[in-house]
Amino acid sequence: MNPVKINIHAADGTALALWHLQPKGTSLGKHLFISHGTFSNKDICLPLAQSFADRGYDCYILEWRGHGDSETPKTKFDLETVALQDYPAAFAYLFDNRGIDKISTLTHSGGGLCLAMCLIKHPEYLCRIRTSLLFACQGFGAATSTRAYLKILMGKWAAKIMGFIPGPLNGLGPHNETYHFMRPWFQWNLKRKFYGAQNFDYGKRLPKINYPILSLAGTGDHFIAPEQGCREFLEAFENPNNQLQLCGIAEGFSEDYDHARVFLSSTAAQEIWPLAQDWIAQNH
Repeated sequence: MNPVKINIHAADGTALALWHLQPKGTSLGKHLFISHGTFSNKDICLPLAQSFADRGYDCYILEWRGHGDSETPKTKFDLETVALQDYPAAFAYLFDNRGIDKISTLTHSGGGLCLAMCLIKHPEYLCRIRTSLLFACQGFGAATSTRAYLKILMGKWAAKIMGFIPGPLNGLGPHNETYHFMRPWFQWNLKRKFYGAQNFDYGKRLPKINYPILSLAGTGDHFIAPEQGCREFLEAFENPNNQLQLCGIAEGFSEDYDHARVFLSSTAAQEIWPLAQDWIAQNH
């Protein structure tokens, strides 16, 4: 079934696209909020969302400002803007307009960071979230070695000089990202601290997010969300009910999944998506 576009607006007036996939057959009253990461849009989320819709879930995919069908504001924005403007707009629509009581969440990469920042600044939504699936998500642990640190540092300066990071050229996704937009990610990983504007410490507040989380990390992801970084991010929530699932050959999978394939690939559909679906079902 084709997704239906819902037009919503952030508090600053930016028009956003929220896509709804209705469940196959009769709706079972199960709801799933989905978000992509940097350089991406709804398209990377659609296959996995469809698999959940086939199992009776109403799925809602948020496209960030500047991505997909969402508006690109004239003013500068970054990851924290998405977290504090776009996500609250989506949740307000789902809870207030749609009348949804509780919802599960599924994110890829930076989508999980934006979700965490949103919930820390909007704790009123915490009781409405059942569980989260984090695919390839880390916030401050990409610099796992001197080489990785230098790679991030060089990437930061190259992006600053160019003014943007070319997503299609680098095989990162269909969208380019500006240096201003990506600057927080570089800073978090170079300084190993999850800080926002005015030095707001998101990292120390992660334990406030106390629902169960399953983090899926690809063992072949050596730069954007390496295993160690995903582990450190998950451990920062300090919740014994959270689980980390490494996705690689040593763990019995058919490949060492990289940053993209752990979320979207034919083998992930066979090996990883069922784990995600089981987790959501168990915690619904």
